[in-house]
Amino acid sequence: MMERKTGAIWWRTSTDDQKEISPDTQVSEARTLAQREGYQVPEEYILGTDWHSLSVWESPPLERLKDLIRSHAIQAIFMYDPDRSPSKPAHRLLFRALCEENGVKILACHGQVPDGDMGEVMEFLSAWSKEKQVYRAQQGARDGMRDRARLRGLPVNGRAAYGYRWTGHQFIPDDKYPVAQGIWRMLLEGKTDRSIAAALTRAGIPAPAGGAVWNPSTIAGIAANPVYHGAVKALRWEGVEPKRRKGQTYGKSTCRPRRPEDTITLQGLLERPVVSPEEFEQVQARRSHNKAYAGRRVRSYLLAGLVVCGLCGRRYSGTGASGRRFDYGYRCGGSAQPVGRPRCRGKLLSGPWLEEQVWHSVQEFLENPDLFIAEVGGQQHRSQQTPPESRPCA
Repeated sequence: MMERKTGAIWWRTSTDDQKEISPDTQVSEARTLAQREGYQVPEEYILGTDWHSLSVWESPPLERLKDLIRSHAIQAIFMYDPDRSPSKPAHRLLFRALCEENGVKILACHGQVPDGDMGEVMEFLSAWSKEKQVYRAQQGARDGMRDRARLRGLPVNGRAAYGYRWTGHQFIPDDKYPVAQGIWRMLLEGKTDRSIAAALTRAGIPAPAGGAVWNPSTIAGIAANPVYHGAVKALRWEGVEPKRRKGQTYGKSTCRPRRPEDTITLQGLLERPVVSPEEFEQVQARRSHNKAYAGRRVRSYLLAGLVVCGLCGRRYSGTGASGRRFDYGYRCGGSAQPVGRPRCRGKLLSGPWLEEQVWHSVQEFLENPDLFIAEVGGQQHRSQQTPPESRPCA
């Protein structure tokens, strides 16, 4: 009885214009070829990836396929076309060499690269031309978007910020504009992204993507978008390879903000800004400050432990003061006693105000020689009058 041969199927999609060659199409035709050649293909040996970058050599699905090759679990790999294998020239040859060393055939439904040295040369040239084609297409797309913004004064796409819609020549308010106004009112009041998102969720307002729950990151995106004060920015983001991938996201690119000098400001495209430029900058300054001190106590409270309460004699400590007219303050240590103990009625003092008053007093003291000499003399006199402390023997 003849031993049944086992094969694997490899599929890959790379660009939106290849939707007609869907994974289902590639798998279906490769399975038909495998059956015709007398191979069985277990379901777990059908591997592939939705590829958006120039390298899939270290992608999880291809790593799994390479493990099958090294372990001699398969004798052949079936794919829709030879160009579905790794696209970088060096990776293409490494993949071919790996299959040859382990006796694994590469069979394609459409087209076949010959064996031998000539086949390696053809594989290299095919991958090299494909790589150059992808680079040219990416560069052409970037140049086209920049020219659209720089020469025609139009955004690179018709996607509008939340609360607006694109008419073809201008962004105008839509039915979500009042919600955007409410979000910015809460931002100006100093509310956090999480509290704003929770308030919108409780109010039953649908999220921009249509869900019922608002994400704090959505609020952060709205707060950072300069379009809300009338500055329409083109090319604010650029696609990059993520530093760390999660799950089956290999080949997917992520975005990062461009440098301000690389963006293009478009004039006269927004009707009815939500806030003024001054209000926008006020929110950015507050958010930058909050980010710098978020989650950890890195603020230096200059007067902590130095200010003594005139009511109870305890010392003041630094504390945050969110929701008040000042960012931080000083409070008496006796004002936060546990229940059942008498609490001091000393008020919370504004940190900026108190530090400014103390600094003025110190400056006045240092700039007045008579006052300085008198204070030094008084300190010396008090130290001479104070008897040394008796210390117990060790």
